[in-house]
Amino acid sequence: APPPAAPPPGQGAYGQPPAQPYQQATTAVGPDGSPLAEPWKRIVALLLDGLGLYIIIGIPTAVVIGGGVSTTSTVGDDLLQSFIAGVVTTVIYFLYYSLMIGYTGKTVAGMILSIKVIADTGQPVTPAHGFKRSAWTLLGIVTCIGALSQLVLVIWGLVNLFNDPLRQTPWDKFGETVVVEG
Repeated sequence: APPPAAPPPGQGAYGQPPAQPYQQATTAVGPDGSPLAEPWKRIVALLLDGLGLYIIIGIPTAVVIGGGVSTTSTVGDDLLQSFIAGVVTTVIYFLYYSLMIGYTGKTVAGMILSIKVIADTGQPVTPAHGFKRSAWTLLGIVTCIGALSQLVLVIWGLVNLFNDPLRQTPWDKFGETVVVEG
């Protein structure tokens, strides 16, 4: 019997496409060509910055508010003190993230983890990017609904870290930024 005929060019046995050699996994890259920051780094950075700010601002504020309540104060006074403390804390968080990102492209945790924020055009960020990107933190001023809105944004952000091609969270999209290694 004659030997089996060779498959036509561009086809493997039985009309299937030819086997491809193993391909290396490609790393997702940002608009400047840098690798995108890994989701775990972004999550850890957010937690570290939040913890650091809480230690620096939250604990002293709680002590002042807790120490400021007296037996002669009214419930209204206590609520007003708590509201003012919440506003001050929220504004400090907003300014921290806005100024650090807007002027350096990194927060303290970003520096530790070697990740940075760039504009979605691939250029360095500007203060305007920092303020827009951090605007969501101001929702904390709105009692109850603000915290719920922030929770929804964080969940949405977590989903995007694993599903969006550029791993952009809602605040990245609003701020027109991308987080890359660096």
